[in-house]
Order: sequence, then structure tokens, then C-alpha cells
Amino acid sequence: MKNNKLVNFYHTFFKSREAECNETLIRDFINKTRDNSDTPYDLAVVDHYIKDPQFVENSIIKYILHMEHLDVNMEYLSLYAKQMNASAVKASEDKIVIMDELLTYTTLSFFLTVYSYAYDNRQDNEERCIRNMWSILENQGKKHTIAVHDIADIVEMISLPKNIINLAMDTFWNAWTFIIGHELFHLSVNKEMPEMQEEYAADAYGYQILLHLIEKQKREEVPEGMKVYFENMYLAPVMLFQYFAVMDEYRELSGESIAYIDHPAPEKRQNHIFEMFETDVPDDFETDEGNELLNLFLESLESLMSKVYQKYFF
Repeated sequence: MKNNKLVNFYHTFFKSREAECNETLIRDFINKTRDNSDTPYDLAVVDHYIKDPQFVENSIIKYILHMEHLDVNMEYLSLYAKQMNASAVKASEDKIVIMDELLTYTTLSFFLTVYSYAYDNRQDNEERCIRNMWSILENQGKKHTIAVHDIADIVEMISLPKNIINLAMDTFWNAWTFIIGHELFHLSVNKEMPEMQEEYAADAYGYQILLHLIEKQKREEVPEGMKVYFENMYLAPVMLFQYFAVMDEYRELSGESIAYIDHPAPEKRQNHIFEMFETDVPDDFETDEGNELLNLFLESLESLMSKVYQKYFF
């Protein structure tokens, strides 16, 4: 798709913060953590990332297209558009999925913060999680900008125990995959339908793709570099919608009016995923751990938000 006019259009108006990453800073940090046997970081992956920041995303998309027998000639763009969403755009033969870096940055920060709060009850960590969540709400959620955090907090967050980072990253990639499946539906659907109906159908399709990948990993068919689709992640989309619900709650408390015209509200989309449990989740899935993880996530988030509002809002 060398002559893709849509790609050229978006690259003209939006830039990628990720493409401008500080390679020296990244490599220095990884080298320092290599002495720690519990580090989740792999220098070989960093080498791939520096050459092609979207190599993981494109590998997953390619696998999904093959897995679902989808003949969709598309391109994936990750750009800083400050729109807190992902979208599928098609014009003539050009098709793209554009993922706003604001969305990916914020959801990953959100998952890291909630899991850190859930599993690390040290006082200094609680205070850091409260600061981080407030920054997410105020800067990413309200102002739609990627904020510059205190460097000490950044170092602490990316130096979290391996189990917390892995859990947050797994949740992020499963949620990201759900989003990609949702947008692939919009690119591939050939019939006209009401906007709300299409959104629910896209959610169902994205969730089915995620479940298929979890099934594939259970059968040891997923490539080694993509093994993030564990059974306990089958409710990751619910956690993603909870992120949007938290953002809506904060914006409403800040005096904004929230109205959903062409998309269902996050709570309705959550309920839609829950309704698919009986019909789409395979009977052989071990769902107990996933249910427990979701409950822990929601309870920890509720506790964290209460403390955030007590400190900064009320």
C-alpha cells in the first residue's frame, strides 16, 4: 500500500511520540535492570523495537488476519492524535486502523497503576499510585495530553515487580487485541446497519477474536513472541471499559456533560461482553482465575479512586 493516501494524510497531520523515543535512555535503563534476575525486560526485544516500534502490533494483526481468514488489505498506524480512541477508516481501496498513542499510553498506565495498588500495599507505593491516577484523570482523561510524570515515579513504575508488570502488560495486549478486532469488523463489514448495532456487532467480533487467540494459546499454537493470551485474561475487555467508565465519572464530576450518540456507554458494552459468556466462552475455559482477577481489579480500582477523590477533588 505504498500509495495509500489515507496513510499520507494522517502522517501529515499527526506525529508519533513513540517513533521519537530516546534510544540511549531506553538502553541504559535495560542494561541497569539486567543485573536483576527478576527483570521482565529483554534487550533483544528492545533491538526489534528500536528498528520498528510497531513490530509486535503488526505481527499480531497479521496472525489475526490469517487466523480469521480475513482478506483485508490494511495498514496499522500508531499516532499521537489526542483523541483517546481507535478508529477504522476506509476510502476507496485504502484501509487503515489508527490507534491513538494517547489511548495506548493511558490504558497501559492505568493497568500498571491499578495492579500496583492491588499487589503492593506499601505506603509510598499507595501515594505514588494516587498521584499517577490523578495525572491520568486530569491530563490524559480531561486535557487529552500525554503528561510528563515525575521522573522518580516513572522509574518506580517501570521497576515494579515482574509479576505486576507482566499482569499489566498481558491485560494491555488482550485489551488492545479486542480493540483491533473491533476495528477490523468496521473495515470488513459490507452491509449497512444502524451505528449502535454496528458498534455492538464490532464488540462481539473483537471479543470472539480474543477468545479464539486464547483457545489457540491453550493448544500451543500461538507463536512464542505472542504468548499473552492466557485464560485469566478473558475479561480484559471489561477492564478496558471500566477505564472509560472511570474517565466518564471524573469528567462528569468536573462539570462536563457526557452523552453517547453513536456509541454505547461503557457500562452497556461491559454488559454485552458478560452476556456473551454463556454463548461464546468455550466450556473448557478455566474461568475462575479470570473472575477472581476481575473482582480484584474492580475492588482495587474502587478503593484507589476513593482515595484519589478524597485527596484531589472533594
